[in-house]
Amino acid sequence: MNEQIKNILHNLRNATSELNIIRDLFQAKLDYFNEEDRRKINEFNETFEQKREQIDGKINSFVRFIEKSFAPTAEEIAKEKALQKLHADFPEFDKWDASVQNALLERELRSFETHSKETKTREKMPTSGSAVCYDNPEPDKAFPITYNFEYCRPYAIEVCGERHNIKSWRDALCAVANVLCEHSIKPLESFMSEDVKEKPWFSRTSDLYRSPLEIVEGVFAEANLNAKSMLASCCKLLDIYSVSYNEVCVYLNKIANN
Repeated sequence: MNEQIKNILHNLRNATSELNIIRDLFQAKLDYFNEEDRRKINEFNETFEQKREQIDGKINSFVRFIEKSFAPTAEEIAKEKALQKLHADFPEFDKWDASVQNALLERELRSFETHSKETKTREKMPTSGSAVCYDNPEPDKAFPITYNFEYCRPYAIEVCGERHNIKSWRDALCAVANVLCEHSIKPLESFMSEDVKEKPWFSRTSDLYRSPLEIVEGVFAEANLNAKSMLASCCKLLDIYSVSYNEVCVYLNKIANN
């Protein structure tokens, strides 16, 4: 894909960022400190982000179509990688006889083909069960929230001294949210009012997420995430409430088989 096409696609992906001008013009006519105007601003922002995400979805689908249309074939990619390796291994490669060049190129292509088959075999390995995890021999051991929990399964989480039984990382996020928001939801609401990304960390609008999870009453987060990303959401809540990560620990009944 040439640079001209790449630049066009880049501009397409960022096209909706220009729509912020429309939002700014709307808000400039209103007084945020006036209750009625603030309600209008919030309603406009909610609808604005929904519509922009719809437009982004259509643009991204079109961009993926163009990228796929101009994408090199697997054979072309393999040949390019093989030539790059040969030039790195043999600086004088271009000066050699064509028959020698072709022989070395064919050898590298066979090597790439063998490596590709081995990679596909590894990718077919199971992602659950005894192959990747086993019963935790120390179920009472507390793990910090920053631990790598890939392929692990939790059964409890402790937040600021409160212990909650859980079955999944979705439950972990809800437990953290409920403990932190128990006395006041204002810090979270303040954060949400400033987090205007297309897919914010947390929102009152469930439609913004592929798999919305209600973490506290009326507040949603994306749940279509792996363990690492779900715990990143937990850490974001801790940051919002200025709570140390040390105030949270996790207990596991399954642990990764390293």
